[in-house]
Amino acid sequence: NCTFDDTGKPTCTAHEGGGDGVNCTTTADLDEFYCSNNQTTGAAVCEYPPKNSCYDSMCSGTGDFVKVTISCNQSDNRCGLSDTGYPTCIPGVRGNGVNCTTTADRDEYYCSNDGTTGSAVCVYPPKNTCYDNKCMGVGDFVKCYLLLQSVC
Repeated sequence: NCTFDDTGKPTCTAHEGGGDGVNCTTTADLDEFYCSNNQTTGAAVCEYPPKNSCYDSMCSGTGDFVKVTISCNQSDNRCGLSDTGYPTCIPGVRGNGVNCTTTADRDEYYCSNDGTTGSAVCVYPPKNTCYDNKCMGVGDFVKCYLLLQSVC
């Protein structure tokens, strides 16, 4: 709870029922939320991460840790930062991603991630009328092939 003295100086005091804030609710479209605060006023804010088709797989730091990335499956986790700027993976609510769309020419996709940044990528395989049924190896694996679900 926030109170003020005669000079206007704020004081935080424990209050059994909690203090000022907002009540975050969910709907079919806004099905997850997490709480954050306005950087200037400290006011409580409900954050609703969007639903996506594919999700990022890494979190990046800032400041002295701008080149640091950590693994974080953002389909059910989100990125955060420590006080020093080190990246953290916070469980419970989805994070960043992209929404893959289909068209008549691109009627299917699969998700991949950039190997350096972990950013989600929609991959649209070419649309063909006939498909290979073997996957041949290269180099030391030139005699190795996969047929349907067989493994070398």
